[in-house]
Amino acid sequence: LGAATCRFRTVNATDGESEWKGSERPELTQIYPPNESLQIRYSRNCKLCQTLNPQIRSVFSSCGHIVCMPCADQLPLVGTNGKRCPLCRKRGEVVRIFEDLIEDGIGITLMEMLNTLVQDFLKRIKSSEI
Repeated sequence: LGAATCRFRTVNATDGESEWKGSERPELTQIYPPNESLQIRYSRNCKLCQTLNPQIRSVFSSCGHIVCMPCADQLPLVGTNGKRCPLCRKRGEVVRIFEDLIEDGIGITLMEMLNTLVQDFLKRIKSSEI
């Protein structure tokens, strides 16, 4: 994110004429180059398995770190129902993030994610019956 300067248009209220204050047309100039490190810091990639743009992500309630849901599911329980964040070791709940994603023009909707959850649940039930 960089700082910028703008020039504004003024309007004379009596005769309705307008003019650009400072130049002929609006101008937006960039003072600082974009901070490319933000792309790395705020990328959607899972920090554990490095999956690019995972469809389902989860967040640790204690620290706010985000990993993909498959990685969060593989973490062992600590205590009765908490898990330890693999990035900072704080213990807390793992909460699924519900979000609409658009990738390559295809909308991944909550209904599709719900269907995936139902299918996974049915597979778990079938495997526990055996």
